[in-house]
Amino acid sequence: MYSNKAKVSVIVAVFNAPEFFLDRCINSLLQQTLKEIEIILVNDASTSQETADTLDKYSKYDNITIISHSVNKKGGGAWNTGMNAAQGEFIGFVDQDDYVDKRMYQLLYEKAIESDSDIVICSVKRVNNQGAILGVREASENIKKNTVVWDKIYRKSMIKKNNLSCIENTTVADWFTSMCMMYASKISIVNQELYWYVEHKYSSVSNQRFWIAEAMKSENYFFKECKKRGLLKEYADEINFLYFYRYFWNGYKSILKYEIDSLSVLQKMLEFMSSKNISIHDRAIKENLNKKFWKELWILSYYPKLFKVYTSIKYFKYEKSHIVNCDEIND
Repeated sequence: MYSNKAKVSVIVAVFNAPEFFLDRCINSLLQQTLKEIEIILVNDASTSQETADTLDKYSKYDNITIISHSVNKKGGGAWNTGMNAAQGEFIGFVDQDDYVDKRMYQLLYEKAIESDSDIVICSVKRVNNQGAILGVREASENIKKNTVVWDKIYRKSMIKKNNLSCIENTTVADWFTSMCMMYASKISIVNQELYWYVEHKYSSVSNQRFWIAEAMKSENYFFKECKKRGLLKEYADEINFLYFYRYFWNGYKSILKYEIDSLSVLQKMLEFMSSKNISIHDRAIKENLNKKFWKELWILSYYPKLFKVYTSIKYFKYEKSHIVNCDEIND
């Protein structure tokens, strides 16, 4: 356990990570210019000997804590374990195949102290496995536009005060980020690209189904939690848009590409959102959605037969199966 007073605790959920990716991730944290940093590696019941051997070689570092799960709890459970163990004033998260600039946590921490912020956000470089830049995501404090967990540091006392945690046994942490941003007394930005997000495309239809099911579970929990906490009134636009975006829109194209009953599934999803008083006509959705795609949804809502013909032509080349279990839609 890290014995000195940590300014930032950085949590990495580890599951069957190849040595190259894990080495790159951990070394980018060991090289941080902020010395009062605690690195928490949560081995989420990995079955890979390569992962076990890689973690073992880092066990000798004083500022690295390795915690092992006996059963797999997915990203949400691993991040919760890390947060419960964290000693730092602030908490950060890094995905096991991503890496960060050596100045990241010093710059974010200094900004947090200078501005008395609960959350500080940086810009992100999107790269491929070889490090080639695919694009840049500018830092944003807009709750509707920034839902990722890893481009930020969060004040630990804010997380504890509001009893915030990730959902156990899911890989989706977006709702946790949104909750933190709603509760933060102040959010600040460092306009520098300090986080390298390594993009991976889904390799199979089964992965698409898994991801969509995870998003559905996470967003239904998010909406129920917002309602229970009395946040729906103050953040109605943000919550409705985030629910629509993460529950419906993020999986929209995958459903059209890979789901045999895509029309039926999308209609059921829209109906379920309607039961929560969320509509494609909501101001926040219309304002933040590309006009072309909004028109597609309008056709889906009012002319489903035309929509089916149009999308069957557009996505005819994809091999389709049942990737969505309709029982999960309103779980």
